[in-house]
Amino acid sequence: NQLTVAAGTALLLILGCWVLFFVRDRNRNLRFQAIYAALPQRVVVINRKGRILFNHIESHLHGPRELEHLPHQLDRQFRAVIERVFATGKAETTEYVFGEEIRSAFFSRLPKHLFGEETVMWVSTDISELAQSREKIAEAAGYFRTTLESIGDGVIVTDAERIITICNPVAARYLGFSGNEAVGKSLDEVFHIVSYRDDSPVDSPVAKAIATDSIVELANHTDLISRDGSRYHIADSAAPLHDKSGAIIGAVLVFRDVTEEYDNRDRLQMTYNLLRNASLLANIDYFHYDFKNQVSLTPENRSWPRRDGRPVPASEWVYPPDLARYETEWADLREGRKDFLQLSFRASDGGKIRYFTLCAQAFKDGDGTVRPQQFFGVIQEVTDIQHTLNECRDANSLLNVILANFPNPIQIKNFSDNLRFLLVNPGFARFFGKTPEEIVGKTDFDLYPSASDAQSFRDDDLKAAETGEVLRFEDRFCDVEDQTHDLITSKTAVTRSDGTRLLVAISTDVTELRKQQRQLDHHNQMLTRYLLQDRIVNECLETLVLNIDFETTLGEIIPHLGRELGVCCCALYRYEKTA
Repeated sequence: NQLTVAAGTALLLILGCWVLFFVRDRNRNLRFQAIYAALPQRVVVINRKGRILFNHIESHLHGPRELEHLPHQLDRQFRAVIERVFATGKAETTEYVFGEEIRSAFFSRLPKHLFGEETVMWVSTDISELAQSREKIAEAAGYFRTTLESIGDGVIVTDAERIITICNPVAARYLGFSGNEAVGKSLDEVFHIVSYRDDSPVDSPVAKAIATDSIVELANHTDLISRDGSRYHIADSAAPLHDKSGAIIGAVLVFRDVTEEYDNRDRLQMTYNLLRNASLLANIDYFHYDFKNQVSLTPENRSWPRRDGRPVPASEWVYPPDLARYETEWADLREGRKDFLQLSFRASDGGKIRYFTLCAQAFKDGDGTVRPQQFFGVIQEVTDIQHTLNECRDANSLLNVILANFPNPIQIKNFSDNLRFLLVNPGFARFFGKTPEEIVGKTDFDLYPSASDAQSFRDDDLKAAETGEVLRFEDRFCDVEDQTHDLITSKTAVTRSDGTRLLVAISTDVTELRKQQRQLDHHNQMLTRYLLQDRIVNECLETLVLNIDFETTLGEIIPHLGRELGVCCCALYRYEKTA
């Protein structure tokens, strides 16, 4: 009996322990199932034949029994992944669209003993929000990339060690690189900047920005030297980049090419200096005329009179005979009847007359828009020029009077224009039966009837040009009426201030003088012959008187006559009268 009781007790203990373990295992399974049911993932186990051995999905969905029960596109996608996982044993992840959800499935092989055969488990997670976030991030990244590539400035981003991580196309072009070729290189290796003034090296603004944890801007007059040696005048700034904790993780460098701006500024400054110097040299002032008819003058103004620092109205200083025309011209410009005003007028200054030239036009903005009732212009005092011009006119008038009434022929030719006549006076033109105006512009070959005469005169001209001295020439030629003229001409070459060489020739007509001289020479010859004959006769008579012997006398006279007359043979004949 004791043995039976002991056996029963032992059996009860065993049964109680089993019940206890069963209850504990069931409770644990229930907890696991509750936790498992609360998981948002979908879990599916499938064998090589495509049969689904286990699935855990939301209660409102009906899990498939076979892989082929999935939508066709999803079936093909999953089947390819499952076959690779069975073949390689390596886990894979793929994303797919299920309904309105974007999900991620993780595939991995399970130990064979779990289901007694080879199986693959996939765990699917809804990543719709993550995908949307990634899409927004991608859109933001794309927008940032487009902005970075479209911006006109060069942008370079580096890490804390100044290694380039981002380089937009503009920066790459200035550095002499293409695409992302500069990414990964040290900034100091590709970003070379020097002083515009003396080519001395300039410290990297990125290094200073990282070292000082502050924004750094480059000083003016900095040049970037590209990899191919090209130079760009740049303006740039660098700023440090921080992470969430505030630690410096890099820097961003932004720069732009200001070569054209600085060139324009330099040209503008140079133009201003040139115009200012020109205005001082030429005694020119500029002014601005606004819609209230008030004139704003330059500080250096020397032309427009002032009173209490303000320009004096034109009615008070323009010479009264010119005032009406002055006001009419300005009215035409103000009222749009003309676009440009050019006006010469006189001004009265303490009883003295001053001369001015004024130009003005409507004021235009950079885009060409005309500002109504606003004008700008320049004014120049030309009193000295006008006085000089008047003196030149008076001298020219006097010269014309002298030339017109000077009897001697005068001609001026241009060596640079094939010795064409520039000026002749009436005394020269009458030889050809023309006016001086008809001869100007012609050459000797156009005037002289004889080409040989024309060439002779040209040769004399060239000879005078070669020597540079005043040469005298005696010439004879026939005029248009076939009258022969004897001329004595003085010729010399003159160089004008512009370098043009001219021939100046003044002639004297000695035709009558030469004629009278020839007549005088003829008379002198006749007189000389007469005197000679008279002396010979006297000597012969003296011989006849002194000698008694006639024959002897004739012997002395004949040789004497031959010597005096310069003849080789001399004979005397005696005539006797016969009965």
